[in-house]
Amino acid sequence: MANMSHEIRTPMNGVLGFVQCLEERNLDQESQRQIGYIKESAYSLLVIINEILDYSKLESGNVELHMTAFNLKPFVHSCATPFIHQAKIKKNTVINRNR
Repeated sequence: MANMSHEIRTPMNGVLGFVQCLEERNLDQESQRQIGYIKESAYSLLVIINEILDYSKLESGNVELHMTAFNLKPFVHSCATPFIHQAKIKKNTVINRNR
């Protein structure tokens, strides 16, 4: 599993690199918003890759636990953001993102 997650991490870092290049361009607001969604999704995938590594460490008995404080609101927002566009397309009611 550790080897697989490292193999996935390399192209994901390439995606993030190209996203960073796009962020530096003079794009319209809609394109910048879409690039933000791509970036958030790519970072979410990196989190999953890191969790795979953590799982392989857990299986091998090499895991350390750390207590970390975090802000729940941005975390929940980052989880919901990728689905907002799909919900709008399907004409579902979307909760106000500014709450």
